[in-house]
Amino acid sequence: MGWFGLTPRARDRVALALLGGIAFAATLYLLAPGWMAQDSGAQLAQARSLKLSDDHPPLMALIWHVTDGVLPGPLGMLVLMSALYWTGLTAIFATLDGPLALRLLALLVVGAYPPAAANLPGIWKDNLMHGALLFGVACFVVAAGGRRWRRWAGAALGVLAFLVAIGARHNGAAAVWPFLILLWLELPLLERRAPLVRWLAAAGASLVCTLALTIGLGKALAPLTQKTEFWQIVPVFDLAGMSLAAGEVLVEPETGVLTRGMGLREIGFKYNPRYVNSLYYCLPFKGKRCVPVFKRTVDAGQLERLRANWLRAIVQHPGAYLKHRWHVADRLLGDGAPALYFVDRAPHTEAALDYPPPRRTERLLSWVDAQFGSLWFLPLVYVALSIVLLPVAIWRHARGAPALPIVVLLSGLSYIASCVLSAGASDFRYTIYTISCSVLASGVLLVSFAQAFAPRWSAALAAVFRRGSSREVGPGVPSRRSV
Repeated sequence: MGWFGLTPRARDRVALALLGGIAFAATLYLLAPGWMAQDSGAQLAQARSLKLSDDHPPLMALIWHVTDGVLPGPLGMLVLMSALYWTGLTAIFATLDGPLALRLLALLVVGAYPPAAANLPGIWKDNLMHGALLFGVACFVVAAGGRRWRRWAGAALGVLAFLVAIGARHNGAAAVWPFLILLWLELPLLERRAPLVRWLAAAGASLVCTLALTIGLGKALAPLTQKTEFWQIVPVFDLAGMSLAAGEVLVEPETGVLTRGMGLREIGFKYNPRYVNSLYYCLPFKGKRCVPVFKRTVDAGQLERLRANWLRAIVQHPGAYLKHRWHVADRLLGDGAPALYFVDRAPHTEAALDYPPPRRTERLLSWVDAQFGSLWFLPLVYVALSIVLLPVAIWRHARGAPALPIVVLLSGLSYIASCVLSAGASDFRYTIYTISCSVLASGVLLVSFAQAFAPRWSAALAAVFRRGSSREVGPGVPSRRSV
């Protein structure tokens, strides 16, 4: 059999594992020790002090606390997140049927495609979520169709990875639930049902399961976490944008979040659909040099009134809400990221001064900075690609192809929808997971098409070759082939 007695399938997996390992090593060589933003510095401080708060995901701080003890600073997290990323992608392409050369190429292109890999240098919660999601779905597809113990082990490990993804970002659950569909589709109870019934039942069960995981993880981490009521920035952002769209102040005084006496004029000065925190900046007001437009509150009564005010305003002014969120979506998806992303504002946190990147890393990050605003770094392109690919993936699945591209696309679209509805900023890093999903689904579908049509192409070429070889060159003269 060659290759030390390995079967062809085993040789393919070894080749893919070697390429994945090389890509992982190259990632560390190019990006170590990792780039730290302001959020990264805050999370590292929490990881070292173990004084956790809910303005940053406490689970990431706990994980960073462990890696910091082994590889201090950003390097430990870079190793972990890159390992999850490349292991997940490698395992996914190892489970597919199709030409090895095409799968090797797809793994390299999908994993290293710059718009989909632009977050890899940063020590962000987005990267931890991204890597955990890829690793989790890889566990599911590797275990599918195997022995019972392997299916259970794969399901358990995949769910654990999805818990990490949920804990890594406040809206991580929006990306998790489509992947859990794969788990429910395997149930014998649904196997004999009509396809639409199977999918609807699996989707409903996945949503319930994801909600249970999210609530359970939140309750488990609550005793370790100081509550800052971070969620209030979303209703404040929406109420500010809706007020400007409606032409009247929709923030009720009883909420206590808007400085008394301020109105549309002051809100308009600080409202920025790209960045919610500007609403909390100050301006001269009533003889004082610096008064914040909005204030945060931890009062339970005010928070409850803020929640009610927010929901009531959306119901009563749906047009203003849609106009505000349209402005946010336009900047998030249409304009791309702000031009200054990595190097031009470095270091973004004092903690980064202890871990300076080498010159090769700075050159790579400068090149990434220069790409923003170009067509291939425009998130809207990949949202449109996902929408176009989804019916193609459904059509292929109806003809026996794996369901993987469907759930990958649903995960990316669900996640970006949650960002459009809840994000308080238009940072490009929020869109990278969706970009990655569209590229990954494209690669999986390409391999699927190659596997399905390669035998037909081979048969067609062979038939043409046979006809050509038997054709006579001239009257009574046999062809050169027959000679």
